[in-house]
Amino acid sequence: MTPEEVEAQVDLTVIRGDDASFDVVIKDSVGQTVNLTGGVLKFTARSRSSDISALINKSSAIVGQITFVDAIHGMATLKIEDSDTSPLYAPSTLVYDFEFTSAGGDVTTVLPAGVLTILRDITHP
Repeated sequence: MTPEEVEAQVDLTVIRGDDASFDVVIKDSVGQTVNLTGGVLKFTARSRSSDISALINKSSAIVGQITFVDAIHGMATLKIEDSDTSPLYAPSTLVYDFEFTSAGGDVTTVLPAGVLTILRDITHP
């Protein structure tokens, strides 16, 4: 796979106040899947990339937030809970990325990254 073939941006959409799961394949900057075995994968979403505080944080170190489905092949499931988006203004867009810390302590921002769109629900004002 060439760098041009790597899906650098993956946009996600969730309705405010809903639970959602997203299956992701974690890749490095040249499109090779990352072996997640023994490491920690983190997801961070902010209003702007320059913001200091995150609106949503998830980690594979916390049960149920990010689950490794097939760690050797970089496959994981990200769980966004209703409580993550209920307090947010909708509609809105956040920027997100994943960061991987290997068992040896190496830290790398990995793909995918992109925009998380929070849609307004009709039932919740």
